[in-house]
Amino acid sequence: VAFPPIPPASPESRLPQLVYSKNSLKLWHMQDRRFKRPLADLRLNFVCDGMNDALKQACMDLFCKLCADALAETCYLASVCELGSSLYSNDTGFSIRVNGFDDKVMLLAKEVLDVVMSFRGRDGHTCLPSTIKDSRFDACLEVLRRNYSNSGMDASSFVTGLRLLCLKPSTKSSFSKLKALEGISSDKFVECMNQVLQKISVEAYYHGNVCREDADKAAQMISEALTIHHRGLPKKKMP
Repeated sequence: VAFPPIPPASPESRLPQLVYSKNSLKLWHMQDRRFKRPLADLRLNFVCDGMNDALKQACMDLFCKLCADALAETCYLASVCELGSSLYSNDTGFSIRVNGFDDKVMLLAKEVLDVVMSFRGRDGHTCLPSTIKDSRFDACLEVLRRNYSNSGMDASSFVTGLRLLCLKPSTKSSFSKLKALEGISSDKFVECMNQVLQKISVEAYYHGNVCREDADKAAQMISEALTIHHRGLPKKKMP
């Protein structure tokens, strides 16, 4: 049997380049020179300290729901202009993706980061930040509890969740997170998020119709969004 030849490895000029690495923030950049479309994609992965128990992972899920709820109107208007965004949690923190026309991507990214980072630097506070309406806490909490209760209802999602738990022991099950949320209040939620967001590490990837100068501006914007209270993770805990 004749197998096709293995293609040569991509040259370094066609691989993402690390353009910023400072204060627990890394940004990788790659300019699109093939498709030549006026589009860009910014992806950010936030690694938080101490995401090792069910309560903190459940609070992170609730945090993402609250931020997405607060951004619903802005993101809808952006989607009409073909700008997309997503915010989702994982077992180490959360991730953000913003994509669309390259001249507007950073405007939407800043709006998203302003809401997300409003939870930082609030040690000693027990109330929700001004970006989140108090009335939305109970509504988002109820939606999350229903999601946990309904997880694994069909065979496909059950097997997927079970496989993930086997591959990543640090991931907590929906049942354990549902139990951890019993009796939680907004004050306890804010206290938990203060601990989780106290030390974070950020790794970003910016690619598309964007040059090195655009990447430098993106790194500066992300760095400023981390607030003056930013404290990074130790190097051994960074991705």
